[in-house]
Amino acid sequence: MKINEEEIIHLMRQGKDKQVIDHLYQTVFPKFKKYIKSRNGNIEDAADVFQDAIVLFYRKVMNHTYNEKYTAYGFLFTVSVNRWINVLRKTNKITLTEDVDEKLSVPVEELEETPFNTEKKSLLTQFFTGIGDKCMELLTYSIYQNLL
Repeated sequence: MKINEEEIIHLMRQGKDKQVIDHLYQTVFPKFKKYIKSRNGNIEDAADVFQDAIVLFYRKVMNHTYNEKYTAYGFLFTVSVNRWINVLRKTNKITLTEDVDEKLSVPVEELEETPFNTEKKSLLTQFFTGIGDKCMELLTYSIYQNLL
C-alpha cells in the first residue's frame, strides 16, 4: 500500500495504523538510525527511541491532540532527536553544544505533557512566585544562560 505523508493522520484514525506505522518505519527510521549512528549511538538505541516517538505520535493522533501544521515525518524525526538528546544527557554522554536544526524543531509544549512534567511545572511556579523580577532575571542569567 502506497502512503502519502498527507494521508497518514487520516489512515491512522481509520484503523489502518499497522500499515502507517510500517510505512513510518520504512521512511523515517533509516534517516533517524543514520543520525544516531553518527552521534555515538547504535541500532538498538535508535530502535528504542524511535519506538517511543511512534507511541507518542500515535497517542497524539488518536486523541486528536496532534497539531497537523507539522508534517508527520518531521514531527517523528524531531521528537526522536529530542528523546535521543535526553537519553545522552541522562547517561552523561553529552554536553550539548550543538543546536538542533531549527527547521525540524517542534515546540516543547507540543511534545508531551506527562503528570510528572505537570507536577514539576506546578512546583516550580509555586516556588518562584514569591521572588521578585530581579531575582528571577538573575536566576535566568546564571542558570539557563551561564552568564554569571
